Amino acid sequence: MCRETAAMQKDRALTALQRGIGVLAVPPLAIATGVVWLVWKRRNRFASE
Repeated sequence: MCRETAAMQKDRALTALQRGIGVLAVPPLAIATGVVWLVWKRRNRFASE
């Protein structure tokens, strides 16, 4: 959605758009956090070899 179209929307539409962006951001952030956690947890797995 382009900025001009988003700016012309009413407050209710803008709130819905912002919530939608937030909802769509949660799964990628959760996946990235999980990957970082797994890498951190297993960081010394091959260090002794």
